[in-house]
Amino acid sequence: MARGEVDAAVAAPLAARQYGLEIIADDVADNPGAVTRFVLLTPPGPPPAPTGYDRTTLAATTENRPGSLLGLLTELAVRGIDLTRIESRPIKDRHAEYWFHLDCTGHIAEPAMGEALAALHRRCDRVRFLGSYPRAAGTPGAAAGAGSPAVPARGSDAEAFAAAQRWLAGVRSGTVTW
Repeated sequence: MARGEVDAAVAAPLAARQYGLEIIADDVADNPGAVTRFVLLTPPGPPPAPTGYDRTTLAATTENRPGSLLGLLTELAVRGIDLTRIESRPIKDRHAEYWFHLDCTGHIAEPAMGEALAALHRRCDRVRFLGSYPRAAGTPGAAAGAGSPAVPARGSDAEAFAAAQRWLAGVRSGTVTW
């Protein structure tokens, strides 16, 4: 019987090490390939500095009309941002309207992600930035995991965004025409 305290928890082995917990059962999954995600919630504040192996999580709602979700996803795709998870949840008391929960590669401090979030803010009814954070070690493409991060799409790196801004400034000022 619980005494108002935590008597047991299902958590990653890292939690046991970090908090000095005793592991009483290990490898309890019924699907050996399953992955469980744990989220640390903190009060709002600036995100951690980018590591080059980051994820950004957000939630957005759009008008309920054909192509709305495609438009949202296009803002990510044209900037070379890889969508790693999408999930829809109905909005309570609003028929046929949904929150789309998205995980993407990249960090809000990076030009591509920042531009995409600004575009979503213009396009969507509501956007909630839930955080940019380092990918967990051991996940595909993570710094300490197997493999390397996804190859960015042509023109999606920071220098390409800076060059495009310089070009646009030149076009606007009349010093560049091509």
